[in-house]
Amino acid sequence: MTGWIRLHRSIWEHPAFPGGEFSQREAFLWLVSQAAWKPASVRAGRHMVDLERGQCAYSVRFLAERWGWSKSRVGRFLKGLKERDTIGTQTGTPAGTGSGTALTVITICNYDAYQSEAEGDGTLFGTDAGTGPDEKRDKEEESKNQEKKESVASDDLVGQLWSIWPATGRRRSGGKRKIAQALARALKRAEFSEILTGARAYVASDDCGLSGGQGLPAWLNQEKWAGYAEAARPRLVAGGSGSASLRALGVAT
Repeated sequence: MTGWIRLHRSIWEHPAFPGGEFSQREAFLWLVSQAAWKPASVRAGRHMVDLERGQCAYSVRFLAERWGWSKSRVGRFLKGLKERDTIGTQTGTPAGTGSGTALTVITICNYDAYQSEAEGDGTLFGTDAGTGPDEKRDKEEESKNQEKKESVASDDLVGQLWSIWPATGRRRSGGKRKIAQALARALKRAEFSEILTGARAYVASDDCGLSGGQGLPAWLNQEKWAGYAEAARPRLVAGGSGSASLRALGVAT
């Protein structure tokens, strides 16, 4: 099972779940849940500590008490997360917090991926984070907009193909919606002018005349326009001028 869920911070104090020693997974999720979701200032003794989005600040002593661990275990755990690029840490002793009170500012890497409103499927831990949900959502939206533009453009162009296509081929096409979809795909591989040139050459060919015309979606999906467009291009006659070549092909100059 994949996907995302949202958890309220109050789950850590819910009466249905008795306190006790945290697992490593619980400890990490607790850090994520306690991180600031926007820039904020938190009190440490008589002074305030400024935090950026995705940061929290605690002493190792406090974390040990909260998680039910020893201070040395907390230190090893944070070190391991840092080595895997899952968190960043900065430790110092703010003035006024009391002698020996070292405060660790913990930065959750990929915090936006954990707290995004969109769903994602990338690996969120360490340097293999992949594409976060925000970036993935932007790409999906861009792709949808592009598909929509292509669909609208093809709707405007379908009429040009439809107007020259033989009646039998129209009946075999299955409707203009299918043509629009096939044309949208074709436009990713060729300019419409080339497709239209190939279509005109096909309609004028014996292949179309004998069969009554292939359905347009199949014709487009099979990229039939490429061959007919290529055949329709003028070829220079060896040793002749451009005008002579066109006359040899029956084109008035």
